[in-house]
Amino acid sequence: MQEPLPEECTNDYMEILLTKISNGEGDVLEIADEIYTVVREHFPNESLSVWYDISEKIHVLQ
Repeated sequence: MQEPLPEECTNDYMEILLTKISNGEGDVLEIADEIYTVVREHFPNESLSVWYDISEKIHVLQ
């Protein structure tokens, strides 16, 4: 058995966070902020800039 690739771990973690939001578990704003952090650190791609917009809106709400 091989150790999972970092990308696989990141994708699994993102799935866990998104499932928490879908199931109404935890603070949605905190989870969305965590998703933004993960995206920013692991997926430096302009097509994912939507998470930056979501993060900015979260900070306005807080």
